[in-house]
Amino acid sequence: MADATAGGSPELDEVPTCLRRLGLVVPSAQPPGRVRVVPPSVAATHHLAPLERAISRTRTALATVTETFELIERAYNRGRTAHMPDVVPIHGQTEVEAALQRSLDECRTELITAHPGRGRSPEILADVLERDLPVLRRGVRKQVIYQHTIRIHGPTLEYVDSIVREGAEARTLSELFDRLIVFDRKIAYIASPSRDEHELIEIHQPALVRYLSRAFDLSWSRATPVPTAAGYRHSVAVTSDIQRSIMRMLVNGLTDDKIARELGMGRRTVAEHVRRLSERFGSSGRAQLGYAIARSGLLDVDGHPQPCSGPPADDEPKSDE
Repeated sequence: MADATAGGSPELDEVPTCLRRLGLVVPSAQPPGRVRVVPPSVAATHHLAPLERAISRTRTALATVTETFELIERAYNRGRTAHMPDVVPIHGQTEVEAALQRSLDECRTELITAHPGRGRSPEILADVLERDLPVLRRGVRKQVIYQHTIRIHGPTLEYVDSIVREGAEARTLSELFDRLIVFDRKIAYIASPSRDEHELIEIHQPALVRYLSRAFDLSWSRATPVPTAAGYRHSVAVTSDIQRSIMRMLVNGLTDDKIARELGMGRRTVAEHVRRLSERFGSSGRAQLGYAIARSGLLDVDGHPQPCSGPPADDEPKSDE
């Protein structure tokens, strides 16, 4: 082929078959039995043009099918919303995750959540963060309320730091109602009566969703913001809030186990708080302690109990989860 590119004209049977198949050489009329070299750009156009036409037809068909299914999806969603029951139980991990993901995808303005109890596992938090970040980055506002006990739970604090950097807000309370997730104040999810993590109740009824959103707003107004990693996580105000709740529950006769469940902390942690309260009030038994607390006035509406004597707030009893 060197002769051909330099002006020569090789015989047809001397040319490799691959060059003929690619159209880089064609038979020459003069002289007969020889070949003529075709520029690669010309040969490429001959081969690529049919492929480009096929790709163009495929893209047109893809756009048509996509548009058709988008119209069908909108019609389906309108019909589904119109005929969907106001309250729908959802059972099973796959079904719960699919429902939450669908609502996340459709969420446009606001996501509010309440998660009682101790911090969740790092694996679950990683999955939640992966789902949350795209939502936050498209401008959805997120507010989340935890119980005070997450302030000593490293994985939850790392998750909070990550979402706060994207514009979310996180606060804590000593006591919190059941799990709640509300999307755009239009659809809500609450825990099922079984308390199974893989069972939720989906609520579409506007009055119920508004009621649950209002309950969240009232709790949010009383909750304490969670500082960023550089802040002071466990403030004196948080400690007083926890102790106030424990004192109220002691007055009402709750056991340590029941208090621990309500506050999302370990039983030993509650026992240590009770011990400090007993020392503070000089009580020798639970009945005497409850009576002393009730008589002290610390649980009055305007009361603001101070932290019990003992280690400072950052030395609070660690959770024994």
